[in-house]
Amino acid sequence: MKIVLDGVVDENTSRYLDKYFYREFKKATVQFYDYEEFYNGLIGATDKLISDINSQYYKNQNELLKMKNLAVSGELGYLDIKEGETIADKVKDTVKYVNEELNNITKFNYSVNLFQFTGDRYRGSLYYGRVLEIKQKVISAYERILQELLKEEVSKTKVKETVSFVSTIEKKLIEYGLEGFLEEKGISFSKVIQLIKTRGCEFSICLFHHLDYLEYLKRNYCERQNREELHKLVANFFNIPKRRAKGNINVLTPHSKERKEVYTSVNNRTEVVEWISQNKLGHDNPK
Repeated sequence: MKIVLDGVVDENTSRYLDKYFYREFKKATVQFYDYEEFYNGLIGATDKLISDINSQYYKNQNELLKMKNLAVSGELGYLDIKEGETIADKVKDTVKYVNEELNNITKFNYSVNLFQFTGDRYRGSLYYGRVLEIKQKVISAYERILQELLKEEVSKTKVKETVSFVSTIEKKLIEYGLEGFLEEKGISFSKVIQLIKTRGCEFSICLFHHLDYLEYLKRNYCERQNREELHKLVANFFNIPKRRAKGNINVLTPHSKERKEVYTSVNNRTEVVEWISQNKLGHDNPK
């Protein structure tokens, strides 16, 4: 978190965060930090900022809905009834107010209070849009490092595995119809592949679930639409044990008994839904 916020609050680095995160990784290598460890740590820090805003947003949504329900049920008291007004008028006004708030207020209206969030270590606030921008800068710096390692033909095993994984899974997903499937939804195949490369299988399984790609696979590529066949297929995509694929798929379904602390695809749900919404055609996202 310190690296992220130091870069954000410093006027000299806040405008060039991707370059700042790149330089900080170069410094971290002296202390033997691995590129994956370093950048996943930064992504985790931005996720905590997003989580803080999510908490504020959903708390306010719940409070508004509670107010509406109390008004409709007649349990909400009114002390400011003017002459000629009725309780029914006040209920109508309350419902109208709540509906307008629910329609107009988005997460982009919320910010992280850095003073409260960090216990007085930092001052100021970060709005949701800025936090998303910071996270994208982290990912851009991460991608730059990966590209450099590839160009230099570094022989580190983890880099080779990453490159092989991305190349292999892209071919597999093309073979299993993802490119055409995404085209019909107006979502860039190359952007999805980039996400898979940087975020890994748990995030990707959650993304496939919310895109309905898992249902597409089951209908079109699994004999008798068998879920076990689906688990085997997804495990093959990511070169992971079938049980890991099964757990991360099942945990996304209602009333799942899978352990969320073990199968963590569900933790990506909010970010995945937002990413899909922002990356469909019509959201400044050419195919």
